[in-house]
Order: sequence, then structure tokens, then C-alpha cells
Amino acid sequence: MCAHDLSFVFVYGTLTDREQASAVLGAEWPDTEIVGDAVLGGCRQVDGQYPTLAPAGSAMEDGTMGNETTSGETTDSEATGGETTGTLLAVTDSGLERLDRYEGVEHGLYVRVRVPWLTNVDADTGVDAGADANSNTATGTAAGTGRNANAATDSRPVDENSQPPVWTYVGNPDRLGIESALEWPRAATFEGSVREYIDAHDVGVRVANDTRAPGV
Repeated sequence: MCAHDLSFVFVYGTLTDREQASAVLGAEWPDTEIVGDAVLGGCRQVDGQYPTLAPAGSAMEDGTMGNETTSGETTDSEATGGETTGTLLAVTDSGLERLDRYEGVEHGLYVRVRVPWLTNVDADTGVDAGADANSNTATGTAAGTGRNANAATDSRPVDENSQPPVWTYVGNPDRLGIESALEWPRAATFEGSVREYIDAHDVGVRVANDTRAPGV
């Protein structure tokens, strides 16, 4: 794929399964790349009818924390202190449209929002997860891989203008059977609430493990 055709999507829940992602993307699957494991900081995964995200550490009306299900069961994100683990996909514009349909964006079930990068991404040659956005030379590159050895440790924001966009989907708790409202900021729309939270907090995606072959 050419860089200008490329969008990155952080997925969690069912779409981390290769077969499910393939079924959803259909004819777009051959042009889709599974970049690798990724982490979304600043949000926790919460399970209702379908999984969604909640502000890190948000309390629900019943006093439970936002990383718990309505039955009191905790998700895996509890152990990461307000982070959600998932998978980073690289998709075409058509692939993004298919994901929008799958997530019910048109019907208000989920919203698709852009989130900041905590990783420098070269759309043609791969992910340079530890590169300093203010430096012309990346350090710590693992020998023979073209990948940066500090992938999991660098959480500095990068220059958004130089990066392909990264998106994720957030489900509306009122539509997903989550009994208590999660503590998103008050706004005119649910999408506005999510965007306001992202803008005001340390929310971002970093690549934990780029599984693509060097040069992909």
C-alpha cells in the first residue's frame, strides 16, 4: 500500500481475531496489514453487550471502576493501569468504510475517533516505535530488524502532521447495555464527549510489537 492510501486502526475485542477481521474486511483483507500488538493508553476496556472503552480510572454510578463489567468482573486492562491492549491494523479507505459499517457508526452504536500517536510510524517501511519525533536519527534499533528496540518504553507524543492517522472505535454505553454511565465529559453528543476527553488527557497509541517483516 502507498502511504497516502493508508490509515491505521487500533482494534480491541473481536477484531483482534484474524479470522473475524478477515470476515469483516472481506475483499479488502488482501490489502490489509496486521501491524502487530499495540496499546491504547488512557482508556480502559469495558464489556457490555459488546466491548467498548472508558476513561482510565472512571467510576461508574454503582461505585465500581471503569475497568469492571456490570457483573463486577474485571477486564484484562486492569493490570495495565488504564491501558487497553489490542491490535494495530493498516487499512485502505475502503477497508475503513467496511469497519465503520461493522461497528454501526452510521446508527450511533460506535463512534470512530482519531487518537494521538505515541509511536513514530513510517508507512512504507514499518514502525519505528522508539524514535524521538524531534530527532532526525532514531537510536536503539534492533540489529537486522529495522525496528527500534525501545518500542514499549517510549511514550512521547509525536508530530501528528508527519504520521498517517490512527483511529479507534468507542461504543456508546447507552447503546451497549452498560447499566451505569461511564464518566465521559458532558458534551452535546457522545462523539463530542470522547473527543473532549482525548484532547484533555494522555490518550495515545503505541506499538508494542511490530510483527511485520522488515521493509513491509
